[in-house]
Amino acid sequence: MANLSICAAIFNPDTNDYDAYGLKIAANNILLVESHSNAYEFLILLTPYDNVTNDQQCFLSYTDETHYVHSVGVGSHANETNFYAVGQIIGASLDPIDSSVSNNTFIAFYHSPNAESCLTISQILIDYMSLTQRDFLVMVVHPTGQFALVLAENVVFKYNPFVSSRITTNTSFWPDISFTPRAADIDTNFTIVAGLVSNGASSSIRASVIVYLIDNNLRHIYSNWTYKPSNSSWQSQLTFSGTNGWSVKYSMSVDINNFDPTRVLVGVPYLNTVFHFVISGSGTILTLSSQIDNGNSVGFGKGVAWLASDQAAILANRYTSTFSLWLSSQIWLYTQLPTIGLTSAPTAIIPNNQQPLPSTINNQLLNIRPISNSLAVLDVTGTTLLIVSTEPGFYASTDTRFSAESVSTHTISTKQACLAGTMKNNIGIYPCALCPSGSRSSRGSINCTRCNSSTFCPLGAVAEVAQRELETVSQAYAYPTSPDVTSFEDILLTEGDIWIGGLVTIALVVLVAQAYNFSTKFVAQYPAEKVGDSNFACDISLRNAVFETVLQSLAIPRSNDESVIYDMLTNQQWTLHVNLLNTEVACSSMSSNQFIDGLLVPINFIACSENNSTVKSSFLVPHDVATIQFIINDIKPIGGVKIGMTGPGTENNTSILKELGFSQAFYNSNRTLAQTASVALQLTLKNLGGTVTIYL
Repeated sequence: MANLSICAAIFNPDTNDYDAYGLKIAANNILLVESHSNAYEFLILLTPYDNVTNDQQCFLSYTDETHYVHSVGVGSHANETNFYAVGQIIGASLDPIDSSVSNNTFIAFYHSPNAESCLTISQILIDYMSLTQRDFLVMVVHPTGQFALVLAENVVFKYNPFVSSRITTNTSFWPDISFTPRAADIDTNFTIVAGLVSNGASSSIRASVIVYLIDNNLRHIYSNWTYKPSNSSWQSQLTFSGTNGWSVKYSMSVDINNFDPTRVLVGVPYLNTVFHFVISGSGTILTLSSQIDNGNSVGFGKGVAWLASDQAAILANRYTSTFSLWLSSQIWLYTQLPTIGLTSAPTAIIPNNQQPLPSTINNQLLNIRPISNSLAVLDVTGTTLLIVSTEPGFYASTDTRFSAESVSTHTISTKQACLAGTMKNNIGIYPCALCPSGSRSSRGSINCTRCNSSTFCPLGAVAEVAQRELETVSQAYAYPTSPDVTSFEDILLTEGDIWIGGLVTIALVVLVAQAYNFSTKFVAQYPAEKVGDSNFACDISLRNAVFETVLQSLAIPRSNDESVIYDMLTNQQWTLHVNLLNTEVACSSMSSNQFIDGLLVPINFIACSENNSTVKSSFLVPHDVATIQFIINDIKPIGGVKIGMTGPGTENNTSILKELGFSQAFYNSNRTLAQTASVALQLTLKNLGGTVTIYL
């Protein structure tokens, strides 16, 4: 007889993973709580979040170091300082025939009698249960905070700390015993649960996404919806293998709209899709109304959050196809959503120039949670960013340069007035929007003002700028090809045969008179670039100059005549002018550098002025090939840029060097200047070529 060795599964989670098993952050308008499993403690923050004191922030230890918290939860509309935590005992056996499986799961209730000091928060109750699975333990807290629901693979239970029989259990609730819950949210009368059901080992698609609409007493499943990909989609090729244990690959997100509970968002990163459902029939009918995805990548919908009845946020992560490597994180913000669903294009994306990702926050974001109109963002290190909603005319800046000193361990946005050229006409966390072309705004505006049609008002205009600021000054001249007859002496009559009588004499007089008239006009055809056509000659391109295009060896010494003009050009000082058009950028936020042998060398401005929403700056530049970096350390809109060069003219006894002076404006009425723009500026001078490249 063979002896069988049975190895019992032991729960041993990675306590440094803030994404594992459940939500490690929860918040409402009273408190924010975050579970730090690696430190065996909760971080608690009381409102107001944007003015934190020492009494409003504290740490609260777990029951002991054997307790691992899967999820924390608060009531979205609770009016008391309460929160719940659910988890399992580290090292406990999950084998149903092992006696140590008893009491391996716990749920705890925390409360504070003083809403102004988190130091009074303590664990009021903790209850234990016996579960044979470890990975799928989803908790939701009723909006009032009066009870919590815990949803597991083979059991569901309701936990009410305010009654004597605190736990009500249902072990046969799910119609499919293979169902594993991945995410959920609760409203006053119903709960939405998203998860996976197994299709069996023989199926090519091992599991399917399913969404349940259930009652809050855990007695009825009102409605359900199962995802079925179209045959032509890339999602139809997914196999859903390896769904037995928790992984980020099969994580999901759910949020019910607190402002309009008939709207629900469900995010499924593996499908790269967010689904919008409508609840009808007094909370008993679940209907899919729309869905959006983010192309062929995976990770879209890692988190979802409603911020108003028509505003939403979606955590758009990107991973490699196997979810083995994170690639990027963005938060897509939607405003003025239609009642029937989502729009494909977001209103704004965080990070942006008004809302950069602070240096205190890791680029890899794990989840987002709504706090009324505000948003809590959790990163991979367990650090939280709070983006606090602002009123019209202001935006929630995440730029830490504007942050006041605070004792808060969280990074909290600050309220900043909308920049000139932008506007915001609603409450929310989204940034101010650029005024459309043909309109303008001042600082802190809630709308844009129409510009006079005769002025320059591009996208993001701050004022009505005169059109003359866009005028181009050009010194370019297309020199003509030299005609066959180019010298005055070729025109004169130099020989005659025989003078015959008076007729010849008269002809000679006429010829001399014509030659004199021609020579007078011919001499006036200089300089070539300042005169018009030679209408007095048969060839109107005739000029008092000879043009040649030849390659000249550098080894040939310059003649004395050539050296004079070369020296004059070498000694001419060039000044580069950079004008910023229709902007509130200040001279103090601008600087410039020159690249010399791979090094950045600062260049000082010789002049800089601000007038009529135009910034005019100038600095000296070298003659040879140069790369100049023009830095604008500001996020204010810029309607256009005008670049030009000047240089003084000189003359001596034999040569004249003309004054250098040209400029050109670069703009597009339907665009504003990008964060990085480059302009290649090339000068071609007579007898000398030089190139200057400017990077803005």
